[in-house]
Amino acid sequence: MTDTSKEVGKDDWKRFTSEEYRNIAEGLVHFSAKGVNSNADACGIRLDGRAGLRLPYVSVRCLMGRGITIEADYTKNTGNTATVVKQIRKLAAGEHEQPPDEARAHLAVIADALSTAYQEGTDR
Repeated sequence: MTDTSKEVGKDDWKRFTSEEYRNIAEGLVHFSAKGVNSNADACGIRLDGRAGLRLPYVSVRCLMGRGITIEADYTKNTGNTATVVKQIRKLAAGEHEQPPDEARAHLAVIADALSTAYQEGTDR
């Protein structure tokens, strides 16, 4: 007998506040580096929105300079990080069933958090 109580492939949406989305988004990066050892410190850099550069090359800065959004990723998977990032991507793609006002509020704080430069673990 198969379980039909849950639609196949449909994820359960977990409720997070806009502040929780902001806290995770503030630590997302465009470039990450991690040694083979899982105990190694995380390292990553996120470019700010003004870093775009219009040159005929393929790079994050050149793509940003042409108005292309570059998805940011996480360097540490603690707590709800993976779930929040998965839902950030669904919110950005419009692949959710959240109330429009709630989705807009979440997207606004996420965009604000991602608009600034960020680096982690680059001091050594």
